[in-house]
Amino acid sequence: MDTLNEQLNMEDRIKRYLAYTNDPVKGAGIMHMMQPDFVSCDYENRNLVLSYKIQPWQLNTQSVMHGGILTSAMDNCCVLMTHYYAGRSLITTIDMETRFLKPVFLTDTLFVEAHAVSKGRKTVNYVVTAWTDDKANPVAIATCTFMIIPEKETCVIID
Repeated sequence: MDTLNEQLNMEDRIKRYLAYTNDPVKGAGIMHMMQPDFVSCDYENRNLVLSYKIQPWQLNTQSVMHGGILTSAMDNCCVLMTHYYAGRSLITTIDMETRFLKPVFLTDTLFVEAHAVSKGRKTVNYVVTAWTDDKANPVAIATCTFMIIPEKETCVIID
């Protein structure tokens, strides 16, 4: 496929994974609860940007976004990218390291960009950036690795 067709295919597949996840009947778990929105993706640069409206249940006792929830938002962005790469294969996070740089407040919109820095047959490595007002001033950064398990099928079937 040419680059334009691959770009359109990537957008379509990621939007369908997102619709499945956000569906009130099919969706489940933390990603469904967080309700991410598609912002953009770039086939050639291997990245995806999602946004999240901060919800009261996501706050900690300091009235800022809980670090585990922020990490989940970053992980979820990588999940959608990895599903695109993996097709019907099962995927899982191998490792993730997050650095928290600034607080995220209830009135903020969180943006998360996952960039696949390398992609093999069975692993994808990401650098992830999260920001609110200004991408140049991130609230968190992370690195993570995902595994594609071709001998097992995912339950998230969009075809």
